[in-house]
Amino acid sequence: MPLIRQIISEDRCCLSYIIACPSYGVAVLIDPASDTDQYTEILKRMRLDLKAVIETHIHADHISGARKLSDLSGSDILMHEESNVYFNFLPIKDRKKITLGNFTLEFIHTPGHTQESISILYYDNRRNATEPSSVLTGDTLFVGDVGRCDFSGKDASLQIYESITEKLMKLPDFTEVLPAHYAGSFCGSSMSPKTSSTIGYEKRSNPLLKCQSFSEFKKLLNESTLPEIPDKEKIRKINMGVS
Repeated sequence: MPLIRQIISEDRCCLSYIIACPSYGVAVLIDPASDTDQYTEILKRMRLDLKAVIETHIHADHISGARKLSDLSGSDILMHEESNVYFNFLPIKDRKKITLGNFTLEFIHTPGHTQESISILYYDNRRNATEPSSVLTGDTLFVGDVGRCDFSGKDASLQIYESITEKLMKLPDFTEVLPAHYAGSFCGSSMSPKTSSTIGYEKRSNPLLKCQSFSEFKKLLNESTLPEIPDKEKIRKINMGVS
């Protein structure tokens, strides 16, 4: 049976994920932190071959371990085709699907936090191959909050609103929400300390998802106080492969 393992990195309140099919001995890693030993130890213990490292976006709050893991394993890095980076990666388009063993991943372009942001639908093909059981939302949707959208220097609030209302909120209510951060992260202002939720629960309890219009959403978003991210530009350049 396929599985998802959530790995917590407390330094910057980051969440990364190993998605694997032990029956086939294959795995992918999503949004790995810089401490790569924690992932290689799990992969070795479970006898898993890392087939891909996936970045939901270019991170600005912490240094990514994607390139190091790619070098160690020989696996490809997958990112959205609009990702502006200075290293080789496999570009993925909106609604692209890949199947490994008994699971399928479907990539959804969900811009707003950054232009290249994606969310990832997870299908357990042994149980239900037609409906996703989970969605890895990166920094687009958190438990109790949405991702900040001030990185580009432009107002990206409409982009993130449309990504959430036209794509994520149309998923089945039972879909598990697996974000890239939890409370204490610099990437949002009001996220919960919980590290998972469901689409249905967020519709009922997330103040920003309860908004009835974009104007209401934007007003509530503008009322939030976002923390400054230490060394944001330096970290982003490292993750882009500039330095």
